[in-house]
Amino acid sequence: MKILHVCFSDTSGGAARAAYRLHTAQRKSGYDSYMLVVDKQQKDDSVITISPISKLWVRIVNKVSGMILNAFNGGLDGEHSLGVIPGGLVSQINSIDADIINLHWINGGMLSVGELKSIKSTVVWTFHDMWAFSGTGHYDDLNEPGGYISGYKGLGENNFRELLDVNLQVFNYKKKILSNLNFAIVTPSIWLKNCTESSDMLNSKYVEVIPNCLDMNMFRPYPKDLARSKFNLPLDKKLILFGAMSSVSDKRKGFDLLRGSLLEFSRTIGDPEMYELVVFGADSGPDEKDLGLKCNYLGSIHDDLKLALCYSVADVFVAPSMQDNLPNTIVESLSCGTPCIAFSVGGFPDMIENDRTGFMATPFSENQLSKSIEKCLNGKDLGNNCREFAIKNYSEDNIVDSYASIYKKLLEI
Repeated sequence: MKILHVCFSDTSGGAARAAYRLHTAQRKSGYDSYMLVVDKQQKDDSVITISPISKLWVRIVNKVSGMILNAFNGGLDGEHSLGVIPGGLVSQINSIDADIINLHWINGGMLSVGELKSIKSTVVWTFHDMWAFSGTGHYDDLNEPGGYISGYKGLGENNFRELLDVNLQVFNYKKKILSNLNFAIVTPSIWLKNCTESSDMLNSKYVEVIPNCLDMNMFRPYPKDLARSKFNLPLDKKLILFGAMSSVSDKRKGFDLLRGSLLEFSRTIGDPEMYELVVFGADSGPDEKDLGLKCNYLGSIHDDLKLALCYSVADVFVAPSMQDNLPNTIVESLSCGTPCIAFSVGGFPDMIENDRTGFMATPFSENQLSKSIEKCLNGKDLGNNCREFAIKNYSEDNIVDSYASIYKKLLEI
């Protein structure tokens, strides 16, 4: 069976990392897997990139799409993609002649929705966010939620505004194409499956839940003193870890909520000097005065071994996201034996079991988040539970088998 994973990048972003990890796990298991990307960063011959001319065109498409979004969709929070201008890569996809085309994050000018009709092979699309069944947003608008369920009907004040609403027009364009397109959907979380099935666009599609996989030999508990010495972190403090891409600047990642909870934590805990915050994904940010605790910024981490060591320095990992699917950070942290804390939103309930692999707080209570941090730091050791849970649910072999089962079913139809 020949598999082609299609994703904008092989490394940059959570979706890219998840896609590349699945691809490498399938190759380890003997599958003839390849990956087609625009942004190639891995030194891996099985990852195919596009020609310089094609890259130039993709950049032009992305630039023009951004201009359209800024002109007609200005003021909306979060990440948005248009996905209507052809990226011109379908001929290269078809030339690889794979049995299965597994789509992942195809934005950034890479593929338009209309081009999906021209893919000749059987298609599986792994959703890493809500974009496929929404308008232009990658996640639901927190100020006007539920547009993907209603079809964005009634959100405009009048017909003229609706005519100029790119979010609405793109949704209608995507619905017309995708509702009549034959493909299978994989979501990494139960939450995203439920969102897909409740959407006005894809509620009749078959959706399978398969989590992201992880190399358990790479992401494992390392000796805490060794890990901390690598980052020059104190051995005698309890460390709270937070991190993601654009961890401090991305509103959706919830750093402001973490800041409020840490200020409360520092006021109620007996000796705040015994605790420090560690942040990856940012080089700088608020200091001890703003957070109540000393903060250590590690910058961006792209190397998996260094990332695994980063989780091993911590006594707890906190993910205060307001929206998220099945973030790699939680899977990575659990695999390294570090318990996690998050709000009970998105895919977090799939991964965090109270008092077993961490704690969940009521959205978006800074007080509960603070108390959960304290319980995790000063309660029983959850490390073994976390590791066992990760091995059971996210091991490469299990996830590869789950994808293979879907692929084989589709090829038999």
